[in-house]
Amino acid sequence: MIAYIEVPPEATRIDETLKALAADITKNCAAIGKTERLDNNTDLFASVPSGWIFIRNGVFKYYFGKRLIRLYSTGDLIPVTPDLHEYGCTCNSEFGAEITIFETAALGHYLEKDPRTAEQLIEYHIMHATMMHILCAAFMTEELQPDLSLRSYQPGEIIIAQGDPAHEIYQMIQGDAIVTVDETEVGSVASGEVFGEISFFTDGTRSATVTAKTECMVQVMGKDEFITLVKLKPSVNLAISKTLSHRIVETNRKITDHTD
Repeated sequence: MIAYIEVPPEATRIDETLKALAADITKNCAAIGKTERLDNNTDLFASVPSGWIFIRNGVFKYYFGKRLIRLYSTGDLIPVTPDLHEYGCTCNSEFGAEITIFETAALGHYLEKDPRTAEQLIEYHIMHATMMHILCAAFMTEELQPDLSLRSYQPGEIIIAQGDPAHEIYQMIQGDAIVTVDETEVGSVASGEVFGEISFFTDGTRSATVTAKTECMVQVMGKDEFITLVKLKPSVNLAISKTLSHRIVETNRKITDHTD
């Protein structure tokens, strides 16, 4: 996920290309990188030296003032300069993160000896700027912003407990989870999928337990936040419809198999 608003398809394609470039650049420059673990709520722009930051694990929210511009996640490469913080930009990780820092001076010396990687970094910088322009253009037509939260879960932690009240709906940003009913595994949740929607819409209690299988980053929405998000990002409705359709098909298959 790049942002909480609806973005054009080309933004998603650019994001995929950026992550592929970032992986190559980081691999090529591994010898000069310095890996660190950041505490939760650390402002990346205020706490690390000028250079490029590769996110090894984590999710960052990039704000200009109080406006959330975009999300950076695992696999992204972020340019950091001192003036970003001076101009009111912040880039925070609510749950901490693991990053690799490529400081400007060391990176410059390395790229003098590796023109291919230098070309890749220039391409990345141009595409990254293009992405920011696309997001700014999208925000020009959107004034509402949902107040969404992210939650982090370690493997084995319960995200939703069967029988609990259903006041929120969830979307898996990163990771995989297992769905169980009465301790029997009945399904799974993958990255990008919406879950917890049935009891959320019916004001019922949770019909299943969802447990993190891997380290998970989950977006959480209450009813007001969900309504605002749907206005900004109609594709959320499509994601929910696909999830419900898959579950109906799977339920019908199980009934047919049991009948046979």
